[in-house]
Amino acid sequence: MNIVALVLGILTAGVGVGLLVMVSRAGVPAHGPEAHDPTRPGLRPLIEFFHPVLAVVALACLFGLAYIGDRGFAVAAFWVLVVTATGGLTLLSLNARDSRRPGSAARPAALLRLIAAHGLGAAAVLTLAALYAFGVL
Repeated sequence: MNIVALVLGILTAGVGVGLLVMVSRAGVPAHGPEAHDPTRPGLRPLIEFFHPVLAVVALACLFGLAYIGDRGFAVAAFWVLVVTATGGLTLLSLNARDSRRPGSAARPAALLRLIAAHGLGAAAVLTLAALYAFGVL
C-alpha cells in the first residue's frame, strides 16, 4: 500500500507541474500591494517557491517509505505534506481573493479542473501518509 501513496504522489506532482505550466503560459498578473511596490514582495513568491520544493521532499520521504519501509519516513512525509498543503491552500485562497477583484480575467475551466485534481490527489496522499504514520495501515 505504501507504493500506492508514492504513485499517487507522483501523479499529483505531475498535475501540479501541468498547473504551473498552464498558469505561467496564461500570464496571470500579480495583484495586491506586491504588484505595485517591488520593495514589498509579500509571501506569495515565497509560498510559490516552497510549495513545490516541499512536495519534492515529501515525495522523497514517500520513496523512502516504499523502498525501505520504515515508519519514520511516513511520519516525515506526513508533516512535510501538512506544511505543503498549508502553503497550497494559502495560494488557493490568495488566488480566489484576487479573482474576485474588479478587472480580473476569468479562469479557464481546464485550469479549475487541474486545481481540483491537484487538491484531491494531495488530500489522498496526505490521508495515506497519515494512516501509515499513525500505524493504521
